[in-house]
Amino acid sequence: LSQRQWTILETLLLVTPRSAVLIDDPSLPHAVTSDIIVHFAARFQAPLRIVSLLSRMFPVSLSSADVTGRYPIHVAAKWAATPDVIAYLIKTNPSVAGVPDSIGKTPMTYVGEFYLHHFTSDLYNPDDCQLQVVRLLKTAAPQSVNFEDDEGKNAIEYALESNAHLKVIKTMQRACRDDWRERSKCSNVIVDDAENADARPRPQLG
Repeated sequence: LSQRQWTILETLLLVTPRSAVLIDDPSLPHAVTSDIIVHFAARFQAPLRIVSLLSRMFPVSLSSADVTGRYPIHVAAKWAATPDVIAYLIKTNPSVAGVPDSIGKTPMTYVGEFYLHHFTSDLYNPDDCQLQVVRLLKTAAPQSVNFEDDEGKNAIEYALESNAHLKVIKTMQRACRDDWRERSKCSNVIVDDAENADARPRPQLG
């Protein structure tokens, strides 16, 4: 995985039974186990065909957090995975698309902070890919754009610091606005329900 020889790895995975795939012993330092093998693939920017093969062979990895509380989508977002990989990871485990890790960072936070810095593909435009990933995460976890990490920063602040394209910044800002509007609606519904409950006639005793 770390050598990024994807064609060779794909061939091996297709012809090797699951039971014959060598996985590190969990007792080894920095072991790559079945719980985090998809994380490891995402770290080295594996293409979708590799991520999907490993996910089918080791599905536990999709629902397992590593020692830092990160799921594969966190790692993929940080290490500038292509939009198709992000979309696949959202589809296979949508419940963690907006989950903060142990330092309060969501996948959206990592996209704002690191995506452009770690982007290496010569086939795609980095700004377009970042925009697509932001849109995917906005749909899957709209509230995550407003989350602040342990340093008190959100995805928009990191995106500004990393000189993200204006269209990425505006998409994040719209997501932020839409999330606050939705929260406001929910708050108003709760207040109205409480007021209506107070206005109901109380039963008389005796």
